[in-house]
Amino acid sequence: MAPTASQVIESGEYLEPDFNPSSLTMPILLAIFIHHNIAYPSPHTKTVLIKLFNEKLKPRAGEFKKQREKESRVQASSQDVFDGVTGARMPAVEKIYEKVL
Repeated sequence: MAPTASQVIESGEYLEPDFNPSSLTMPILLAIFIHHNIAYPSPHTKTVLIKLFNEKLKPRAGEFKKQREKESRVQASSQDVFDGVTGARMPAVEKIYEKVL
């Protein structure tokens, strides 16, 4: 089964210098551009998207890789999480686990 756009983006293989963008489908190329805030023309063809990939994404691949590494070191926190209905601050996850145990 072919990987989804999310799986391709998560793997980050497309950021490698020798990656061939023609191996990706148009929807996946578009998802990558959206993920990295790269504008693309409409209408577009796969040839245009591959050219855009090579001109706009490849030169910034190192920057995007550093950003991925930085984001991977960030840990999620339940601090300052608010209930979407009441707006009340939610208790920290650790306190919820203490109550359950």
